Amino acid sequence: MKPTRVVTSRTHAAPKSLTRTIFELDYMNPLFTAAAMLILAAAIAVVVLTLGMVQFPAEDGGIVSMAGWQLHVGARPYIDLPAEGMPPLFLLGAKWAFDVSGVAWSSLVTATAIFAALAYAGLCTILLRLRAGTTFSLALPAVVLSVSMVSASFWWSNQLTAACAALFLAAALYFVQYPDDRDAKVAFVLTAVVLSWAKANSAGLLLVGAAIVLAMTPRLRRRGLCLIAGAATSSIVLLMLAGVDVTAMIRSYLVGGTRVLSAGNFRTFFLLNDADEARLTLSLLLPAAASFAGGLVVLARRAPRRKVSPAVMLCALGVLTGLVAMGTNNDHNMAEVPVILTAVTGIILLTRPYVQGQVERVLLPSLLVVSLVCFGTAGVTYAVDRHRIRSAGPGCFYEDSALTRFQDPLFLRGLQAGPTMTAAADELATVLEGNDWEGQLDAPVYFGPRLLWAYPAFGVRAAPGLPLWWQPYPQGAPRTDAAIAAFYQADYRLMIFYRGDTTFMPPALINQLAAECTVYQWRNLLLCVPRDGGLQPWLPTDVMQLN
Repeated sequence: MKPTRVVTSRTHAAPKSLTRTIFELDYMNPLFTAAAMLILAAAIAVVVLTLGMVQFPAEDGGIVSMAGWQLHVGARPYIDLPAEGMPPLFLLGAKWAFDVSGVAWSSLVTATAIFAALAYAGLCTILLRLRAGTTFSLALPAVVLSVSMVSASFWWSNQLTAACAALFLAAALYFVQYPDDRDAKVAFVLTAVVLSWAKANSAGLLLVGAAIVLAMTPRLRRRGLCLIAGAATSSIVLLMLAGVDVTAMIRSYLVGGTRVLSAGNFRTFFLLNDADEARLTLSLLLPAAASFAGGLVVLARRAPRRKVSPAVMLCALGVLTGLVAMGTNNDHNMAEVPVILTAVTGIILLTRPYVQGQVERVLLPSLLVVSLVCFGTAGVTYAVDRHRIRSAGPGCFYEDSALTRFQDPLFLRGLQAGPTMTAAADELATVLEGNDWEGQLDAPVYFGPRLLWAYPAFGVRAAPGLPLWWQPYPQGAPRTDAAIAAFYQADYRLMIFYRGDTTFMPPALINQLAAECTVYQWRNLLLCVPRDGGLQPWLPTDVMQLN
């Protein structure tokens, strides 16, 4: 007699839930997932390359242009080029962009595009290892990049740090969850090294906080602290090989960190810099905050504390880091959201074994998804609208008018800008050509705060000891006196300011220039010529003397 054949009908199999969360959508095989990741990374790079050549970010664009140029022509970071609070990733990245691709604004945009693509691929890979689901692993990094690096689309420290912070937090969660996984250890060390080169307000809080969390966890203490020590050692060695004086860098951080200690600055940066943007960011975070709080409640009630505590503490640290960055960076709050969204993701992933019922299982991740969709939409809108550029150059180089693509100077070739920017470049070229200073590294000309891009654009080297920006130089501070001394030691024969803009320059220097110089107005430029009997520069015939 033949044995009875048992057939299980597919119609009697448990139906797949119609309420699967985005974390459970794994409909691609690994090959297609990798292809999708590479395509989206390339798409992000293309968007940055396109938007980064539309409008110029006034003072911020000038700062990064001058930083890369000064280091490119031999200045030492933090010594010849005081850069209080600016991280080595920002400074050296700008230098390397010029070294590799040439001295051009497009080189900085290209570096931004490459970094954004690598950050996308890295975060996506870590999320896949955390079993976050294919759809979510592809979506979260796109949102993280859209509100930070894509929104700005130029090489800037806050956006770079935001991407690095999200990467490190994801890698730390990966290591805490799978401490025996070799890839988790490698990801943790690599992201720690990169983050250590980013801004100290976020990097310091995350790295020191992570070290404390690991030290408090017996099962992770030895391995975790060894990895942290290895990352710290590697970071210092690499900095020294790159020509960075680590002691000078730390002194720079201590000076730049004074803004962190100011309650007035924190309130201004957090709420008032761009009040509408701040309100929008905080409102879009509300669903994610509810998801985070609900996840904590689930974990507190049902999860073994010893098992989830390290990851929960890291996620709380991520939220704290994002909020601190909002109050200590003079930038849009939305740029600091990536590490917060990554932290909320970590909590939701932790809750998956402990949720009960469809309401918890679907509601908690759905709230996070609402925030992600809203932030993704806002980030793309801000990027296309060039909102971050508008705020960096109010009344200066951002214009809602027909744009012209630069051909000259070569530094700006390909950049689309409005009539004000093109006029400023033409006026500077006229003055420099009249004095035969264009292309002369040591030409005795100084460019004011809104014109720092003119140094690389016209091949002029700034005097050593002059700061990248004057904000950390308050009246009467010893470092301010030293910077003013370096200014006068340069023996400038002509000082050029855009529409008289002396943003953040100390009053003592401004008053001294007004007393010792003949001041002329020519179109958009304010020209200051010392009255000391020295070499008199050529000036256009139609200048108007103001004093």
